Amino acid sequence: MVCQKCGFPIPTPLKTIKEGIGEVPTIEDYTCPNCGKEYEIEGHKGTMKILREYSRAINSDPLKGGIMPRFLWEEQRLKDIKEAIEKRTAALEKIPTEWISEYNELLQNTLRRNK
Repeated sequence: MVCQKCGFPIPTPLKTIKEGIGEVPTIEDYTCPNCGKEYEIEGHKGTMKILREYSRAINSDPLKGGIMPRFLWEEQRLKDIKEAIEKRTAALEKIPTEWISEYNELLQNTLRRNK
């Protein structure tokens, strides 16, 4: 599979998750190192497919007077909070209630937008 914008080859996801006896598909974010286009890809048993494409490059350079679209910022923030919660959980540390509230709010916005 190649980048839709520049043709650079997209590697198969490296992560594999095993549950029970079967493999579970993995979902990863991928940024093309050649052009910067971003993808969400799913890998399963050596195959992969593109689930979504992002175009952050459009209006995302503050020096050119643009900003990242809110929905992209919210999706990235949602991932960041999820990762922080997972790290705290693994370390057996308390999760700030503000993180949970913000996560739930952002998740609700994302689900509503993707309907």
